[in-house]
Amino acid sequence: MNVWCIVLLFFVTFVRSVPTCNVKDYGAIGDNKTDDTPAIQRALNACKTGNIVFPAGAYLSKQIQVPPGAKDVTITLQRNSHLVLWRDIPTYPKVGFYSGFLYGKDVSNVTILGPGEIDGGGFRWWRYGKSISRPCLIMFNQSTGITVDGLTLRDGPFYHVLMIDSENVRVNNINVDSGCGYEHAPNTDGVHLWSVRNAYVGNSRVQNGDDCIPIRDASSNILVENMYCSCGQNAGVPVIWKQGGTLQNVIFRNITAVDTFHAAGIKSKKYTGVIRNVTFEDIKFHGVRGAAVYINVFNEDEPKPGDEVGLMHVYNVTYKNIHGTSTINPGKFLCGATRPCTGLYMEGLTISGVREAFKCENAYGEYKDATPPPCWKRK
Repeated sequence: MNVWCIVLLFFVTFVRSVPTCNVKDYGAIGDNKTDDTPAIQRALNACKTGNIVFPAGAYLSKQIQVPPGAKDVTITLQRNSHLVLWRDIPTYPKVGFYSGFLYGKDVSNVTILGPGEIDGGGFRWWRYGKSISRPCLIMFNQSTGITVDGLTLRDGPFYHVLMIDSENVRVNNINVDSGCGYEHAPNTDGVHLWSVRNAYVGNSRVQNGDDCIPIRDASSNILVENMYCSCGQNAGVPVIWKQGGTLQNVIFRNITAVDTFHAAGIKSKKYTGVIRNVTFEDIKFHGVRGAAVYINVFNEDEPKPGDEVGLMHVYNVTYKNIHGTSTINPGKFLCGATRPCTGLYMEGLTISGVREAFKCENAYGEYKDATPPPCWKRK
């Protein structure tokens, strides 16, 4: 046997050694009635490296977890497969305010593929607001190399995808189909990135009741592109919350927002932090009900006398090729006197249908070809 045959034999043996775990082989029924949680978890535990397959069927389940330390895992929901969140809320596990239906912590190179769907039955949960813990559909924490691709995510009780303190994240070609508007489906963010480094979100549609793609706290090097966002609060929004930190190097481009409350904004809740090097480019919107573009370090409130403690610093923010209609005002840029917003730049903006002008406090920047023009001061 020559050396190339030996190499080929080794390669084939290596490839065949990666297990495939069909959840039905581990006892899952998929009849939308049986509790398939134990069977699915057995499959996940057996394939800590390998392929987990959900064939056609409706798999009713409580929380399931990709085991800590798992790596090089692919979970595929095949065509006509539905992973269905447990419908009886009182018997769903109480696992803390931020929890996931499909959950992983301390894992690497995990891929979740469609074309199947995850159904959260969120209409059963939304009326409780924040009085109970509502699970996210997909949540990963302290992980690397997480991919979500080709799935439909329907009616999440809380966020549809949540990534926390993770890196090398990719969310592509997903369809989020949830209740329309915050009053119907509160806190149903599309893809929520929280202290995430090196991430891509794109080529997806989100109909929901809250932010489309919020990015928060110490996140960096993120590209969001080719998105269609409807019904929610913001199409794209970097935000500093309690944890603070530096949020930087973020691009939102080629985004369409329809009937959202805002189009593109930056906000805080009066906490210390830095947001810098953020670009909103090629943003189209229609029927925006609030400020179309904005920066507000006062958590969307109007600043009050003495409102300066702990305010974040926002600088180097670009708005380019922003076009659409808003029913109230084109935007607000409300920044602190001790930490003004600086390095703002706007080029190619047209906002029609507004009844008010821009409102600015302590905002400094340059602009051209902007209708209406922003009220920034020029330094």
